[in-house]
Amino acid sequence: MTTELPLSNENRHDDRITRLRILNPPLPTRIDLGQDGMPTYYHSKNGKHLRISIIRERWRIDDEWWREEISRDYFTLVLENGMIVTVFQNLLSHKWYSQ
Repeated sequence: MTTELPLSNENRHDDRITRLRILNPPLPTRIDLGQDGMPTYYHSKNGKHLRISIIRERWRIDDEWWREEISRDYFTLVLENGMIVTVFQNLLSHKWYSQ
């Protein structure tokens, strides 16, 4: 015998969480690395090969080991044309993504 419980406010909230979606999904990108392993060139969506002028910021995220492991190195890059992009390398797959 199964019993259905009435939806409480807590259950309704959980239902909304399952319907959330990523607003700005990461896109695969290509990054060239220097001998020191740091990004040197960024390949844009339109095929341009742009030199990285400055690595403005770098941080790492290691999270969710209890569900699906996430391990990423993030970089905020200033490109030779002045454009600022945020990229990350998935350290589990070694693939690069643009945010």
